Amino acid sequence: MRSEKDSARGIGNNPSLPYLLGLCCLGLILFAIALTVVIALIPTYLPDKGDGISKVNATSMESWLHAQAATTTSGKRAAADSLDTYVGCQFGASGREQVRQVLRQCLVSPLAKDVTVTSVNIAYTAGSKKKRSALGRDARASDVLSYVIGMIFSYDSDCLYGCQTKIGNNIQSCLYNLPPGNFAFNDVPLLRDGVLVYTASRLRTLRIAFVSAILSSLSPFRPGSGPATRATTPSTATAATTAMSG
Repeated sequence: MRSEKDSARGIGNNPSLPYLLGLCCLGLILFAIALTVVIALIPTYLPDKGDGISKVNATSMESWLHAQAATTTSGKRAAADSLDTYVGCQFGASGREQVRQVLRQCLVSPLAKDVTVTSVNIAYTAGSKKKRSALGRDARASDVLSYVIGMIFSYDSDCLYGCQTKIGNNIQSCLYNLPPGNFAFNDVPLLRDGVLVYTASRLRTLRIAFVSAILSSLSPFRPGSGPATRATTPSTATAATTAMSG
């Protein structure tokens, strides 16, 4: 039988032993590095305060406001022009900023941070009042000249779905109750297909006709766009105005 001294001498003379020990050490080092990387990435994939989704989507869906417009506008000329001529036009950037400042009056909570005006179009919208025909039947609802305003509200990142829904309801109520006189705009560039066609020195509003529900972008529902809108060319707009007044 081999003595313990001979066994120890055999192990010590094993030429592969240093390589095996080196591989084990290298494996342990690589494992430690991989474990460190995994631990470092954990916070990236965990939602902060349980609110990871809302921090990305702390906005409302696009909502709509219809404001009935006064039918005349003051331009660079002394005489007032008919706004019907500019149906189908959009407010330029400076006009949208004026609208934004009015809408900001309804940021009713510190958690409601801002509002973006996506568009302001001059269009006809279906009116709620119906005319009676000579036979007693209801005629088609009259068209109303309107500013059709698209808007998106943004919230604090800590405002979750329920918070956004509650604030949206309060904003909608506030917008309905804003005095029409607040929606008076000066030196508004009116664009058609991106080209400036007119600068209105003053535009006025008669009433707030419609405000859609202001829903969270996380909502499974969609806000209604309100009464049907119709944009026409200047020539057809004049004809429509004549037909309505006749």
